Amino acid sequence: LFLVQDAPRCWNATEIALAEGTAERTWAAVLRGRAEESLRESEELFRQFGKASSDGLWIRDAATLQLEYASDAMETIYGVSRAEMTADPKVWTALIVPEDRCETFGYIERVKAGESVVHEFRIQRPSDLQFRWVRSVGFPLLDNGNGATRIAGISSDVTEEKRLSEHQGVLLAELHHRVRNIMAMIRSMANRSAERSQTVTEYRESLSGRLLALARVQTILTRQANTGGPLRGVIESEISAQAHHKGE
Repeated sequence: LFLVQDAPRCWNATEIALAEGTAERTWAAVLRGRAEESLRESEELFRQFGKASSDGLWIRDAATLQLEYASDAMETIYGVSRAEMTADPKVWTALIVPEDRCETFGYIERVKAGESVVHEFRIQRPSDLQFRWVRSVGFPLLDNGNGATRIAGISSDVTEEKRLSEHQGVLLAELHHRVRNIMAMIRSMANRSAERSQTVTEYRESLSGRLLALARVQTILTRQANTGGPLRGVIESEISAQAHHKGE
């Protein structure tokens, strides 16, 4: 900041102090304006991020659990409006199924104590009365060494992921069961083939025929999507496996 006069002038101490004070206040206002503009830009970026995210973003007061910020996705996940959740923290608490509430509160206490925690719990969504699984990543927001004055987190609806995992478990158990059954059948065929075989060649041919019959039966079942098949086809497969023997 500088001052100009079109005629020579002797500036006194008071005028100089006034100019310097004005310069300092002006510079402070410029810095404050820049900071406010930067803050507005950051808030706008955060708002756009929250609006675009399919996960719910939230910030709560650590003491009261009052919801101070909730992104648009929170309404979709929990099935209640942000206004309802913001007005009363008990609205969110009531959504959690009773069996999961105690553990969920324990997780919140750990976050308030300074931990970052990943936790899963169930809710019943009022909008459609469906039970949903929610995975929440919570972390503390520290205030200059004064502890966590706020807690924040990211919530995701992982219901479909849970269902797929359970379905995969069922399929894996079914696969193990079928493999055990097939192995038992192969052992039985090996024993029966050994009982009636006089030579290694006869044993090989008998066992090979039975294995081929088993393969054909599995092909029939697979073609019918494991819903069954005609008994005639199964019997013909078994008979044809033995029909290659000399004289049969």
